[in-house]
Amino acid sequence: MFPTTDGSKAKKGLIKPQTGLESIAPLVRTVEETPEPMVTTVHGTIPSWINGNFLRNGPGRFEFGNTHYNHWFDGMAMLHRFKIQKGQVTYMSRFLQSDAYRRNSERDRIMVSEFGTLAMPDPCKNFFQRFLSRFERMEPTDNASVNFVKYEGDYYVSTETNFMYKVNLDNMESSEKVDWSKFIAVNGATAHPHYDPDGTSYNMGNSYGSK
Repeated sequence: MFPTTDGSKAKKGLIKPQTGLESIAPLVRTVEETPEPMVTTVHGTIPSWINGNFLRNGPGRFEFGNTHYNHWFDGMAMLHRFKIQKGQVTYMSRFLQSDAYRRNSERDRIMVSEFGTLAMPDPCKNFFQRFLSRFERMEPTDNASVNFVKYEGDYYVSTETNFMYKVNLDNMESSEKVDWSKFIAVNGATAHPHYDPDGTSYNMGNSYGSK
């Protein structure tokens, strides 16, 4: 029996005790990449007809030097591949070599603003330059950390801005940066397109300006 808000008793099993949210600390923890495929231990049996790549994308690094991201969406993209073949599974992962990742790594500090984190002005600038930098237009990030998408047989990683990266599934390295806005009049698009059986892709973008 569990107490109700009015002091009466409820039937056992109808009201569950509130225990709070589970810790989300593991979700915002920086991890190392695994660039070479490693053999995993399979518990149970994988059906013989299941073969291929299971792909996942998400944040994997949350700090550079003494600076850290404030939101889970902001972590640098890490690409994961579970290769399933003949009942065995190998795993590998790589950080997406985006411009944001490279700039942050080179300076060992957050240089590119993300969804919930504003990059601080360059400390090498003088006081007046740092003040003016607060009014500069924020450039969209190319940290494509949300999803894998497929267009015309090729695989890309994408986010909600106008950038995505083509990925080679053999080594999980990015080979081409694509700017949507050069082909379609949008400033950004969702990272979750829908597909028709004939291969046609559908997505929703946005275009905004002064009017």
